[in-house]
Amino acid sequence: MNKNQNIIIKPLIINGTIRAAASKSHYQRALAISILAKGKTVLKNTSDSGDVIAVKNILNQLGIELIEKDNTLIINNLKIINFKNININVGESGLALRMFSFILSIISSGYTIDGEGTLLNRPLKPLIDSIIASGLNVSGEKLPLQISGKISKNPIEMDGSISSQMLSGLLISLPLLDTDTFLKVNKLVSKPYVDMTLELMEKFGIKIEHDNYQEFNIDGNQTYKSAEIDIEGDWSGSANGLVGAAISGKITIENLNSLSKQADRKILEALHQFGAKVNIFENKISVEKDQKYTFNFDASDCPDLFPPLLLLATSARGISRIKGRNRLFFKESNRSKSLIDIFSKLGAEIYADGDEIIVNGKGKLTGNQIIESHNDHRIVMIATMAATLTNAPIEITNPHCVNKSYPHFFEDFFKYSQQKTLNYE
Repeated sequence: MNKNQNIIIKPLIINGTIRAAASKSHYQRALAISILAKGKTVLKNTSDSGDVIAVKNILNQLGIELIEKDNTLIINNLKIINFKNININVGESGLALRMFSFILSIISSGYTIDGEGTLLNRPLKPLIDSIIASGLNVSGEKLPLQISGKISKNPIEMDGSISSQMLSGLLISLPLLDTDTFLKVNKLVSKPYVDMTLELMEKFGIKIEHDNYQEFNIDGNQTYKSAEIDIEGDWSGSANGLVGAAISGKITIENLNSLSKQADRKILEALHQFGAKVNIFENKISVEKDQKYTFNFDASDCPDLFPPLLLLATSARGISRIKGRNRLFFKESNRSKSLIDIFSKLGAEIYADGDEIIVNGKGKLTGNQIIESHNDHRIVMIATMAATLTNAPIEITNPHCVNKSYPHFFEDFFKYSQQKTLNYE
């Protein structure tokens, strides 16, 4: 697909079987931890995305050997090197920015972190406040950030109300300090992502205890050990196909762990409320169209589910409420505004009410519209799936931005979709 070429999606139904792409959240965390683990780490079931490639480039820059073969990545980290200065670019990955702001302090006395694209416009104050709270020095109010020193505060107190990603970066780093650390976290959001971080750390030989995600006691002088990890399939990207099937047809997605720590696994709860037929097998999920009930859902800990949840709500007749809107303001776009604008343009009755987005579903949407992607991968995916409810095509701008999380989205999409028989005049 030409980078600047729009894509036109005709009305469709979902029907087919695919294999889920690798979770970029899981993969990036495993890559980041492997930097601190001496020896050979093996990551299986891998697939690349823009954010993952950015982190792999950082490993290459640090002199770590990467060998790829048959969806497996071997990481040969022969020696943990201490650097005087490092300059890295995290691409458009907010997770990489927030994790490496702390992790690099373990192997360098000073480092500069830069980024690209939409990341350059995201507010950095919550990150900067967390960096300062840990005892590190930071200069700059926007990217690039210059960071130096060592994590030295004890106890550390941080605000977790904007993102849990700073906490993940700290948790990965603190066990390698010479002393034990007490960490207090206020108003933590996205707890499942912290669970994912802790689960991966344990697989690399590190264990951390906490009291209801508010107080963490971290023993120092621990050591990461090389590991063999199966990278999980991505619930975030897969949620789009599952919702499209619940609206229009049937899908089976392989390589999805129903017991995953990924926050977006909660899409199963919404699908049950909606009335779809959901079957859970070992390492795969099947969803089929059945009833279409309205629903209420709290997406505060899984804000990436907002786009597919809104589409699900428009396909039911009546009022559905989705909570957690405050988590949408600082994504690749102001996702709250983008989603309301897009669904309104497609004929939905949708509006914001405090921390909720409310949809009065009509069971259908209108096509013959050009949808601005806002260079937001999740907008592109759900605008594509919106064609399950239209009787005319949808044109989407800048569809290539799906590469950030799901480069093979359209390839998979055309495997499991089939065009409706309609007259477009």
